[in-house]
Amino acid sequence: MKKSKCLDLTSVEKKETKTLEPRPRPYKVVDQIRDGYSMRMKPISEAYLQDLAIKLVTDARKDPDILSFESFFDRYDLNWTSFDSWCKKYPFMAEGREKARLAFASRIENGLLKGKEGIKEKGARDILPAYSRTWKEREDTVAALNKKEESKTSFTVHLGDLPSSDMVPYAITRKIEE
Repeated sequence: MKKSKCLDLTSVEKKETKTLEPRPRPYKVVDQIRDGYSMRMKPISEAYLQDLAIKLVTDARKDPDILSFESFFDRYDLNWTSFDSWCKKYPFMAEGREKARLAFASRIENGLLKGKEGIKEKGARDILPAYSRTWKEREDTVAALNKKEESKTSFTVHLGDLPSSDMVPYAITRKIEE
């Protein structure tokens, strides 16, 4: 007869099992944003926002396809409302917005003023005040000067009697005979 090979459970010590607590997430969820493809809300972390601020500045400086905030938002599926709230809440995002605005202004200014077609001053005067404080101040100064000039277009000069002098000739009055 063959002996069966069974474990003798009486001699095996039972191991204590510990309940595992949930591990902390590697990031802290700070906000949610709607995914443009699935239309579901997805959580985002502060690290994601920092990376987004870095991408914004980098793309504003180097990517030839991104010349505005709207084109950046389109690429990364963002919107103005979320972006503005993040800029108010996180100083690094507001700083990234200002650096990107300056980069956009510099690239647009170079394109308009040094382009292949020559200087496009009207385009620069229309677009750049939205991006650059220097251009905004310049346009405000020109507008103020134009307003002052418009208010002084008509005027009346009152002259008193002319002095009598040998140097001032008298007008000759002729009577026309008919």
